[in-house]
Amino acid sequence: MSVEAIDRIRAVEREADEIVRNAYDEAKARVAATDATGNRAVQQAAEKARIEAAEISNASRGRIEAEASKARKLIEARVDEVNGTAKANWEKALELAVRKVLSSFGDL
Repeated sequence: MSVEAIDRIRAVEREADEIVRNAYDEAKARVAATDATGNRAVQQAAEKARIEAAEISNASRGRIEAEASKARKLIEARVDEVNGTAKANWEKALELAVRKVLSSFGDL
């Protein structure tokens, strides 16, 4: 084999090595870009899920507060009703006691 042929073979080998290196670098860059895209997608999905969870939580909090307010008003109405009944009963009892005392004075 001539020196020229050996030099050509070496040049072709260098070219092949360069092509392999370039292909490897390109593949590595594509993998890195795909990783970055995947990470961004995961971050966006997590942020969207966090926002949706906050919205659901706020909506639930609003419903709970509305139900609590409704229950509080119902309890207040029942307390007012019980207080009114107690006051009426107290007044009747007081009136009966006064009558009894007055009638006992009549018995004297």
